[in-house]
Formats: sequence, C-alpha cells, structure tokens
Amino acid sequence: MGWIRLALILGVSTIVKTKASPVAPFTLPLPQLFGEVANTPVTPSAFDSLPETDTALRHCAHLAPTSQPAPSASVLGPCDSAKYLASLRDLASATVAKASGSGGGRLVPHLPTVDSDASFAQVFAEYVEPRKAVQLQLAEYPSQADNEAKETLTACANIAPPTALASLAGASLQTHCPAALTTLRVPITASNDYLVRLTGAALLATTDLASTTAEDRHSPFTQPPTLLSLGGDDSSSSSSSYSELGHACGLGMHAAFQVVAGSVQAVLVDTQAPTHFGKDTGKEVVAPHFGTDAASLHHFQYSPPLNVGTTREWLASPTAPPPHAVSTGSTLLVPHSTLVALKKADTGPALVLKYCYVDASNLNLVKSHVQLEAHVNPTARPLASALSSLRLDTAMDRQPKALPWSAHSQWPRPPEEASSDSTVESTAGGKQGKRVRRTQKDWQADVKWKWRVVGLTLPTLSPPTVKSFGRRNATLNWLSGFQMQEGDSSEFGYNVTWYLGHASEGSVAGFKQVAHTDTEGLTKSDALDDYHAHDLTFALPDGSLAPATEYTFRVAIYYGEVSAPSSGSSRPLVTPALSAPTRTNAPPQPSSPAAEVDLEGSAEVVSTTSVALWSLPPIDDGGSPVVGYVIETRHSERGMHTEWVVVGSHPAPEGGGPVHFTVEHLIPNTGYEFRLTPYNHVGVAKTAGTPSAAVFTGSKTKHHQQAALADTAATKHHVLGHGSKVVTCHHLTLSGQGTHENAASVAQGLEAMHDPHVFTVHGPVVTLSDVTQTVTPQASRGVAVGEGLAAAAPTAPAMEVWVSHWSPKSWHATAEVIVADPPLADTPLVNAKAVRQRIVMIERGGVPMVQKVLTAQGCGALGVILTDTGECSQFDQHCSPGADKKNGDGFAKLDTPGPWSLVRIPVVMMLRDDADTLLSLFE
Repeated sequence: MGWIRLALILGVSTIVKTKASPVAPFTLPLPQLFGEVANTPVTPSAFDSLPETDTALRHCAHLAPTSQPAPSASVLGPCDSAKYLASLRDLASATVAKASGSGGGRLVPHLPTVDSDASFAQVFAEYVEPRKAVQLQLAEYPSQADNEAKETLTACANIAPPTALASLAGASLQTHCPAALTTLRVPITASNDYLVRLTGAALLATTDLASTTAEDRHSPFTQPPTLLSLGGDDSSSSSSSYSELGHACGLGMHAAFQVVAGSVQAVLVDTQAPTHFGKDTGKEVVAPHFGTDAASLHHFQYSPPLNVGTTREWLASPTAPPPHAVSTGSTLLVPHSTLVALKKADTGPALVLKYCYVDASNLNLVKSHVQLEAHVNPTARPLASALSSLRLDTAMDRQPKALPWSAHSQWPRPPEEASSDSTVESTAGGKQGKRVRRTQKDWQADVKWKWRVVGLTLPTLSPPTVKSFGRRNATLNWLSGFQMQEGDSSEFGYNVTWYLGHASEGSVAGFKQVAHTDTEGLTKSDALDDYHAHDLTFALPDGSLAPATEYTFRVAIYYGEVSAPSSGSSRPLVTPALSAPTRTNAPPQPSSPAAEVDLEGSAEVVSTTSVALWSLPPIDDGGSPVVGYVIETRHSERGMHTEWVVVGSHPAPEGGGPVHFTVEHLIPNTGYEFRLTPYNHVGVAKTAGTPSAAVFTGSKTKHHQQAALADTAATKHHVLGHGSKVVTCHHLTLSGQGTHENAASVAQGLEAMHDPHVFTVHGPVVTLSDVTQTVTPQASRGVAVGEGLAAAAPTAPAMEVWVSHWSPKSWHATAEVIVADPPLADTPLVNAKAVRQRIVMIERGGVPMVQKVLTAQGCGALGVILTDTGECSQFDQHCSPGADKKNGDGFAKLDTPGPWSLVRIPVVMMLRDDADTLLSLFE
C-alpha cells in the first residue's frame, strides 16, 4: 500500500522533527497526496504502517487559527495535512469497525412502514435516532396545497435538467422551480433542520426580529429540496435503471425522499449492520473504497459483491436483491449510515423531492464530516465554524408543524410560525388535532424529550492530551466549548475514561467523573469561531495508573441526566517503569539541639564521637517506597582519609518524610562531610546525594593540648572500628508482599558498596587507650562485621604502652589490629584499604615516626601502635630522647610541632616483647 512513502509525501515526518517552528514551512500539491490510495478498498491492514501524526497535531493546536496556512483548491498546508491524515484514519477505522472488521454493510431486508397517526417523537425515537430507514405513509396526502405544488413540480420537471442517476443529484428548487417553494410543505421529519438555524440573526443572538432583514433570517447553509425525475421515457434503455448505490446526502446528513408523483423502488444497505460476506445466505454486501482523487478520499465509494462491476450493474443483474416499494405521497427516511439506490416503479415518470437535513440525531456526525471536508475544501470552513457555535439553537420541537418552505427556511421564525401550539396535538404526518389541556404527563414528556435532545447534541470533545504523567498518575488537558445557560443548576462535568492500550470496551482500566468546578483552566477566545473555549486540566489521583503500562484516554461531557459521546482517544501513553530513587538534592544538616556555629568559620560543631543529622527524601522515589539510605562519610581536613567511605545504612522513616540518623564512633575533634544515597526494592540511586558542609565532632581545641589522664569525662569517649561494631548493609525485606523481584540483587549491590575488607577478619581485637596508656586484647581474632563485638570483656591482661606527646589523649579505640605492609610504612601502604577503621602496627625505623603516623591516618586508621625494635628496655630517654614516661612525658616530645599538629588519632609505642605477644594473637 506504500503508506510510509505516502507519509513522506505528506510531510508529517518533517512536521514532527521541526523544533524551531511548530509548523514546517512547506506546501504540497493535492493531486500527489495519497495517490496510491484512491479507489482502493478500506481494510484494517491499510493502516498498519500509518505514521504517527500526534506530534504535528499538538504543534498545530497551539497556533492561532489565523496563523495556520489556509488550504486552496490545489495546495494543502502542513497542519491541514496532519489533520486530514488523522481524520481520514479515524473515519476509515470507524467504517471498518462498524461491520466487525469487514467494512461493508448488510441489505435492509424489511422496510418498516409507519402511518400518519404516529407522533413525531415516536418516529424520532424508534427510527431516526437509531438510524433506521422507515417509510411514512401520510393518510391525508395530497392536500389542496400539495396538489398545487405537485402541478408546479410536474411543470418544472419538464424543463429542469435530467436527474443524475449516478449520484441522485436533482434540480434545486431554489434555482429551477422557486414557485413551488411558496406552497410546498416540508416533511415534518425534516422540520427541525439545524441548517436553517445558522442565520446571522440567530448566531448573533438578535432578539429584536423587527430590526432584522430577510437575509439575516435565512441561512446560507440551508439546502433547498431537490427535484428528482426518475424515468419518463419507457423506450429508453436506462429509463428504469437504478441510481448508483451510495449516500443520498453528503457530510453525514440524513435524507427524506418525498414521492410526489408515481412510485419508486428502493434498495437499502445498512453500513452499521455486521457483514458476513456470504456466510449467511441472502446477506449480500458491498465493500467501501477510498474516493476517486486525493481531495475526496473521504468520500467513500461502495463496490458490489463478486466484482460484477458498478453497483448499478449489480442491481440490474439477476443477482440483484429485491427492492422495497415506496408509494405516492409517502416519505422515505434514509439515515446517513444507510446507502440507497432508487428507480421508478411504474410506467410513467416518478417525481421525488429530496431533503437533506441535520437534527439532534446526526449533529455530531455532521460536524466531524464537515471538519474533515474543511481540511481539503476551504469553502467548508464557514459551515464547520457555524456548526461549532455555542449560539446554535439545538432545541427540537416535540410536536412540530409541517410548514411551507418559505416559513420553514426562516430563523428565528415569527412567533406565529415558531412552533406548534403546545395545546394542539400533532402527528408525524403533520395533522393538527383538537386542542387539549396540558397535563402533568405532557410536562414530563417535554422534560424527557428535552434531555433526549440535549444528550444527542452535547458536543463531542477533541481527544485529550497528556500534559504530564508519572508511574501511577497523569494530568490531562482538553478543550471544551460547552457552556450552561445562566441560572442553570444542572450538574455539569466530564467523564474521564482510561483504557489499557487502544480504547475498546474490553480494555477499560478506570473511570472518573469530574465536576466542571473540579477542573483547572482558563477560558480562551477563538476569533475564528467566535466562541469561548475552556482550556481544562485535571490530574488523575495517584494510584489510578500502573507502572510500565500503555494507556489511552477519552473524555466526554455529562450534563444533567445525559452524557455526550466520548472523544477520540488520546495519543498512547506508556507510564515509566519502577526504578531506583533519584538522588537526594538537599544536603544533610546537623539536627542536634546543642549544635553551635564554630567561631572560626561556618562549620557545625556537634558532639565528641557522634553526629546527629537529618535530610529530605528524594524528589522521586522511583515508584517504590524508599527503604533506606546508604550513609557515606569522609574527612574534611588535611592529613586525614578524604575518600568517601560507606559506613552503613539507615532505614527510611515509615510513611516517608525527612530521615533522621546518627553516625557514631567518629574521631573526636575532627571534621567530616556526609552524604546519603537512597534505595528501594528496585535499586540504588545512580548518583549519591549532595554532601553536607563540614561538621566537627567535639569542641575544636588545639590538638597538641595536654589532657589530664585522670579525666573521667575523657575516658568515656569510645570509638569502635572494624571487627568490633555492626555495619548495617541494607533494610530490605527480601520476601513478602510488596517485595520487588530486584530486591535480592539490590541487597547484594548494597553489600558490594562496602570495601571487601569490611567483611574480612584481619587480626585480634584490642582496645587502645592513649588516656590509660594501655592496649587490651578483647578477642583472639576479629569477628565478622555483621555480628559485631562492642565493648567485649578482655581476654588477656592489658599491655603497657607509651603515649606520644602529640596524641589526643581523650578517647579509646576498639578495633582489629593489622600489620602495616610494608612493616616500616616507609612507602605507601599496600594494604591501605584494609587499614581503614583498624589499629595498625608499624615498626620503628627508616623514616620519622610522624611520617608513619600520617601515612596510617591518611588511610583511615583509628590508631597507631609503633613497635620498638628491641633497643628499648623501658620507656625513658634512651627510648625517646628528651622524654621519660615516669615524669609524665610522652615520646617524641622534642619533635617539631608542625607535622604532629595534623595527627588526630591515638599514637602509642609498644616494647618488643609485648609486640611479639600481640602478634602471636594473629595465629
């Protein structure tokens, strides 16, 4: 079928890709449009490769009508190209869908006949509204006035051009027989024609009829009746031929055929009825084809079964279906959905008047057809605008009178002709009965009739657009031109329906009735159509949609007791799948009430060995509640370990909201930065959150200041390292309701964020105190981090050590011991990652002791044990010049203060024998 090529010819891809301008600057000759489609069958497969046009349509929707390129007889602008393509697709799809996928129609086997005693409301409800063909037999026809009109019509038929049987086009009485219009009565079924109401006086809401002219009260869109002269010369081979089978009136209008003289035969095919293509005997069908040229592709043609040629040839063949007889004086009502072919039945000519009209039953259908026509035919635009006017009077008289054409074609009508007397009975035949008193039953019938008409004429809204969406919600936007009359207290709003995939009855996923007052929006003026439209927005409640699911949306007006037909479907929307949360944008803040601002800067001061912080949750939780936060920290001061390190995780608060957490076992008098990474059952945020400003533990004092060894306040500060504390890796529930299939892999990923050395045992656990100058073994070996060993009882006597003159002397550290690699720490440590959060043993010699300590501290060590090489027998000046432990001195007393001022961790010296004892615990 070449649809992709056609799309390129149409230029839709150019419209979609253009960013600088909403409309691509091009025009295209109409004869080239869809050249491969003309005269081809309308089938579902014809639309399999249609390009997406929604982007182009959205661009055009934001243009003012006057800025859109207007089409001409030979050129179609880009917006009209996109709209024509989309409308043609919808029309063809609907045509195919009507017949359960085959796209044809079924012969009407029986033509109902209704006599003149049936009321107009009854005929409308039983036949016109459901679009069923019917024959009305009028008992009192012809009247004297009708006889006069008949004589005039007969005379006109002799001079009027011959009827074109190919299209049932007759001679317009307005042009060829205006005299007949003065006495001709309009069939009562067409008396509520909306086309006659599209007058200047009506659309401008003129109340003073005396100030209007006849031209003001006559619609330029009124279609005068046409005279069909069928046959007339029996010797002609075509005198008794059928017309071509097709729509009697275009643009979705209904037809009323009034047989004035003679009788006719009619073949009717209902295109709304399911077709069977020969599966049911006698149910012969016709198939739709696109129009004959690019500008009329939407004027579908119908071919007969078995490929016997044209429908006229089929109806003249022996396989033609039996016709329905329509007698003189009868009126044949043919809805737009029914195809009709006529021929005379008697030896003499048959005169038939054809009325094309619009009422409540087909107003929205006509609107859609006229709008489609307007895309390629500029002359149809005024009619499209007039039919969309809010000032169009759509009320229908439940008991109308059969008026002469001269009175029928005026609007507003003079009071004496406006409608039938409400106290006089009227029938479908136009008979006026005796006056009756109105009763409660009459009033109820009028109310019921009013709502029937309102329900049929409520405007069908344009498809909504999706303004924004999430995993479980969406915000819709649509235009509505409907307005209630002032003082009307009826309920008014919109029915919003969403579907799984493309809209169908079996795919309804949800429904929401939204009062007009619950929508948000502005009122826009459309200068082209001279009416105000509501640009409305409504957000579906969270939880209305499901993640990773395709949806389409439709909206419809509800008003009082009735609802309008649903709009077309929105463009498909696929909600995002569940995902990991986004990063936290807000940096963590100290939450301790005792926090104060450091006088030397803006850094926060909290407590001695722990920091309490809080942070806001991520903006997007990924569609799955945040379960916890990975906590990372790094030192903010020179000489410390400045790489980000995962210290564990903290559970998210139940119900969401800010998270409050405390990081413990921090080194006193030291600056830290913190950041969080949220995670849920689906995954961990791809990017860590914004880091905090520097937060200092304890009061920021001079680090070389001596602290009293007996200070009990100092001895209570205890920092636990690896091998002695529990590190929480995650807070996921790996089973149970709400657990995502990714949860197990997420848990593994969270553990992998920790350095593997966190979960590895490297040596014995000891408590190092530069306050009491002891190293006390706590266990022969370290324990797995997940188990923890906090403040365990000693397993061996405390070993005496000598504290450095520059050591903090304010806290204890309990952690695994690890031996530096190389032991002298005179080069960068090979086991630097394993040293972090552990106490490291380093041999004296090779390089200055402060260099060894800073190397270990830069790797994240909690303390340093410098082991003597055997030269020291006791802690005196022979071991460290200028210092003696007995005098309360610390070793390295005479060293330059500068390098030692960077040291924040305890530093002690251990004699060789004790060092060997400690090393033996590694075994």
